[in-house]
Amino acid sequence: MSKIFSKNNLQEAYNILNVEQKDFLENYIKRSKKTQWLNSWAKKLGIVLDEHDLEDPEVSMNKLLDWVLLEYEEADSKTGEMRCECGRALKYRYTIKHMGTGKVYRLGIVHLGQHTGLDLELVRQVRQGLNRIDLEKDEILLKMLNGWKLSFKIPNDIELPKDIELQMNIGLPLLTSQEKRLKKIINKANKSLDFHRNIDLLEIPKSINNTGVEQAVDLINKLRNVEINELEVLELYRFIKDNVNNLNAYELDIKAIRKLVIQAQSTTKNKNIRKCLIDIEFFIDYNS
Repeated sequence: MSKIFSKNNLQEAYNILNVEQKDFLENYIKRSKKTQWLNSWAKKLGIVLDEHDLEDPEVSMNKLLDWVLLEYEEADSKTGEMRCECGRALKYRYTIKHMGTGKVYRLGIVHLGQHTGLDLELVRQVRQGLNRIDLEKDEILLKMLNGWKLSFKIPNDIELPKDIELQMNIGLPLLTSQEKRLKKIINKANKSLDFHRNIDLLEIPKSINNTGVEQAVDLINKLRNVEINELEVLELYRFIKDNVNNLNAYELDIKAIRKLVIQAQSTTKNKNIRKCLIDIEFFIDYNS
């Protein structure tokens, strides 16, 4: 998700949430950050986590780890009010607890590694994972502000994952990643019945002409430069769907196309193009 919003946008979106939605969002963020911390440490320690361990990451941290994450926060402004134990002003701060001594530390990323023994690469991965969770919160808020609606129907007999079911029941938008996961669940259920029941975010109009290989190459180049328009992305989509089993014969690398599709998703500001790109990515994943 691209940072094309302001703090005021996010606050406006947060203000329109009801109490239940706010509670869910705050608990989701806290739980997700602790799960990220738990997974990172499990990787370092060689611990294999099961579903039971991940049901309550706080309990699992207390049981399995010497260091537990209490809070990860971002400073609201460059006032210098958020500081490390050493006195240095921070943009991001980790509040952690040592289970053996019960002592709590408030640290920046440098001292986090020094205190806990995490190597620099793993510290970097932890930070990226925690920041991604904050972006997920922002994505939900902006979709709420923009009046998000699920763009495909869910069959009545589909059992939804708990997180998706709860989120939809209280009226919060799904993340794009959750939409993709939900589509895979629906398509997996439909696969044994009829492949053509697979859902698309966008229907391809019958008026879209068949695209030749040379034209498809031109469209892929436009995609690479993010210069593709709504009609052209639909033409590319139809070409891929019609020729998914022949792309190698045309010397077109489906993995390279997928990479360009994902890059363009994060760059284009056109919602219709982005939806179509999401569906192209899903189609490629489903047929690979």
